[in-house]
Amino acid sequence: MNITKEIVIDEQKINNHFSKIASKYKNLRTTDADHIQHIINRLSKKSGIIMADIGCGDGRYSIELLRCLKDDCYLHCIDYNENMIKYLKSYLIDNSILNFCAQPGDASKLPLENDSMDCIVTFNAIHHFDLQRFFLKFMNV
Repeated sequence: MNITKEIVIDEQKINNHFSKIASKYKNLRTTDADHIQHIINRLSKKSGIIMADIGCGDGRYSIELLRCLKDDCYLHCIDYNENMIKYLKSYLIDNSILNFCAQPGDASKLPLENDSMDCIVTFNAIHHFDLQRFFLKFMNV
C-alpha cells in the first residue's frame, strides 16, 4: 500500500470514529477554562470581534467563547466532521446562542475570506491538521 492510500484510509477511519462519538463527545472530554480566559483577556479591548474556531468539534469551547464574549463576537465554527457540526449547531441553539455559523471544512483549506478574521483559535484539534498548510492558509485569513 502506498503512503497516499494509507493517509486516505487513516483519515476515513478518524472521520468515522468522530462521527460515531459526536453525540457524546462533550461527556468524554473536559474543557480547559484557563485557555478561554487567556483569549478573553487578549480580546478585552476589542469590539465587534469576528473569529473562527477551527476543529471546533461539538462546540464545547465555542460555547464558552460565545458566553464570555456575549453579543460582541461572531464565531465561525469549522470542523472536518459533519456530525460534529450537527451537534455543535444543536448545542449552541439549545443554549440560545445564535451569533455563529457552522460549516464543515478542512483546516488547510479554510472556507474563510482573506483578512476576514480578528482571531483564529483551535483547541485540542491541531494534531489533526497538516500544520504547514494550515499556517500558510491561516496567515492569509
